[in-house]
Parts: sequence; C-alpha cells; structure tokens
Amino acid sequence: MLSNEAKSLIHLNIIPGIGLQTTRTLINAFGSAEQVLALQKRDLEAVDLADDVCQRFINGRSTVSVEQELELIEKFNCQVVTIDDAVYPQPLRKICDPPLILYVKGELPQNIGNSLAVVGPRRPTRCGRRLSYDIAYALTQNGLKIVNGGFGDVDTYAHRGALDAGGRTVVIMGCGLSILYPASNQQLFEKIVTSGTLISEYSMTMPPFGSNVPRRNRLISGLTLGTIVVEATECSGSLITARLAAEQGKEVFAVSGQIGADMSKGTYQLISSGAILIHSIDDLLSQLSQVGNIRPNITDGQILSDADELIRGNSRYSANANRKVEGNIKKIVSVTETASDAKEDKIVISVIGADKIHIDQIVRNANLPVHKVSGILTMLEINGIIEQLPGKFYRNLN
Repeated sequence: MLSNEAKSLIHLNIIPGIGLQTTRTLINAFGSAEQVLALQKRDLEAVDLADDVCQRFINGRSTVSVEQELELIEKFNCQVVTIDDAVYPQPLRKICDPPLILYVKGELPQNIGNSLAVVGPRRPTRCGRRLSYDIAYALTQNGLKIVNGGFGDVDTYAHRGALDAGGRTVVIMGCGLSILYPASNQQLFEKIVTSGTLISEYSMTMPPFGSNVPRRNRLISGLTLGTIVVEATECSGSLITARLAAEQGKEVFAVSGQIGADMSKGTYQLISSGAILIHSIDDLLSQLSQVGNIRPNITDGQILSDADELIRGNSRYSANANRKVEGNIKKIVSVTETASDAKEDKIVISVIGADKIHIDQIVRNANLPVHKVSGILTMLEINGIIEQLPGKFYRNLN
C-alpha cells in the first residue's frame, strides 16, 4: 500500500513542465510532497519560482489524474519506490540529482549496485554484438549484474549473455513502463522481468523522447561500479554514459578496435582521455576494489583471443572462420567453449532448416535443455548463421 507521501510524489512527477529540480526545491522548502501539493500561488512566489513555472504547477496539479497513473501502475504489475524507502538503490542516492521516485517492474536484485554497465551503439558491428554477449556472460559468471538501456543491439546482446549465464539484469528505461520501447525487445523485456528488473523515473505513459536519453544514462552510470564501452562512433550516445560515469567518479572501460574505423573512434577517444583499456576479465575485476572478493573462475587463456585468431578457428563457430572480421579488436571469447559445446552447436544447426521453426520445436528435436538451446541460438544469430523471426521462430541462412 502506497503512503500518502508516495502518492503525492507520483502526483508531482506527472505534472507537465515541472521537473525534478523544481520538485526537489519545493519539497526542501516546504517539507514534503503532500505539503507542496497544497501550496497556493503566493507560497510558490515566496521561493522565487518563475511566473510560468508557477502557472504550470497550479494548472497541472488539478488537470492530471493521479488515480489513472495508479491504475496503470497496478495494471502493468509495477511498483513505486521512493527515495525514502529502504529498498531504494543505494548507489543512486549518491548522484547529484537522484530521482525522488522510481517505477519498477520485476524485483530489485539484492546488491543491485554490484553491477557494470555494458553500452555501445544501436547498430554495432558483428564483432560488437559478439563482444557484448561474451563480456556480459563472463561478468555474470563472476557475480556481477549487467545494466544498460535495453535499446540497441549492444544492450540486447549484453542482456542475452547475462541471462544465458543465469544472471540478473537491469534495464533503465527512457520511457514509461507501460510502453517498453523498443517493441522489438518485448520478448527480451518479458524475460528480464522474471529474473531482473525494468526501472524508469518517468511516468507510466511517458513516450521515449530523445531528450530522455541523457537523464536515463545518468542512472545507468550512477547505479553501476563502472561503464564498459564496447564500440562507439564519435557521436555515440554511449559516450554520454561514459562521461557521466567519469563525472560520478566511476571507472570507464573501453575495448579498442581498428584504428580509424568509425566504430572505434569513440572508444579511442575515451582511451586517450583516460579510460581503461580492457585486456581481460581479471584486469577488469581487479580495477573494481568494491568487488575485490570476486575472483574469476576462468583463466585469461580461456577468455582472450585476437579477432584474427577467432577468424582462424579459435571461435566456437570455426565454421565461419573464413568470414572477415574488420579490425584487431581484442575479443572476449565465450567461457562455455568446449568440445561438447561444439557438438551441441552442430545438433542445433542440424534441426534448423530454411523454413522457420519455433524454439520449442528446436528444443524437442535437439533434445537439449532450454537454457542451452537459447544460448546456442543467440551465438548462431550473432555469427550470421541463423535468423530470428517474430514469435521466437528461427531459420537457417546457409
């Protein structure tokens, strides 16, 4: 049951044109959200609010429907966490402008701050997609959670890697939780909710405006121990997350790529500005003193390989060894690479033809566990061997 103060914070949050800074200023001046909602115009003028802001507040508080917002929260199985609640993520309290309320779908993981952001461009290279998956998989195996915006391919494959490793992931949305943008990730979001969390500071019906992205990114960087940039152009939004992380005193990590390549220009820019170049998961974990008790259960030899070596056949999918991968990116190879995995890959490939087939049928035909098939399908898709179709159908591209 939400308290009156929580309902008042929700009410303030849905008033158009009244931002977080104004709301915080009013609460600091008058003591509580409940008291703020009862203010008269003369009270607002006493704290030097601009006339247009005063008018927006007076008009907005009576025209918005907090009851409708509460109905949407219940309809979409969400909950609201206020900054005064014990379960409010502790790391967010430390940023300069923490949200006063968070909309949450799923369950907030314990030690949610024991996490890393894995970010990159919306449309990465094939190497970038593979890197995102493998980094997230390896970090999850070492007890860390993965956080990002759930928007582009880097975000998507990082979450897939974490989920396939049996971990919990967190998506910070740049829109309301009744929308779940982009729609192409609907199934992924549904899966994340069963073992992780979707979080937003925006009202339930807030559209995914581009202007929401920087504010969302401050929560991604603020919640985590550090930010890993997999790939980035010079104008990539992931550079915003990296900058915010640095401003918040968090570590920034970058994966180097081919010098001069568009998708490497942003990461080299970060490295030249002091970001840490990733050599191995061990190197990454050793930089995070907060999680110094977590040790990799794999060796560097199992983790790292040059992209050229992957092309020559050290990848799980050596059948694609003749496919050219641009650049000399240090690739983090899946920690599940074994002879038995290669055999299971072939089994899964053998049951997928040119005609579409549902994942349930693939599981039955391959006679393998669902989680194993899911991971194999993801890697086959990354490597361009199969294509995922709507409704969890797949088809072979070869």
